[in-house]
Amino acid sequence: MIDTRQLAHERIAPHAPNLRDRIHSFLRAFGSATRETIARELGIRLQTVCARVAELKAEGRVRETGKREATSSGSPAGLLRAVSEQERKQGELF
Repeated sequence: MIDTRQLAHERIAPHAPNLRDRIHSFLRAFGSATRETIARELGIRLQTVCARVAELKAEGRVRETGKREATSSGSPAGLLRAVSEQERKQGELF
């Protein structure tokens, strides 16, 4: 049986760091955005954005703002924002 998740991971792995950097840079410039907005504005599939955002959150480079905004379907979605290097360093102190 073919493991399609593994194949997808292998296909995206070389591009993941660049995609994470693009998403982080977009959030730094834009302030906050939903995953859907990031996908639309950067021309990246929503599924890819969701996976890279999860990685950025695990790295402490992106956080949920706690606010929500309607998506194109009308459903509420959480807003994300970039975490600055200074914030990350301060967080490591505590």
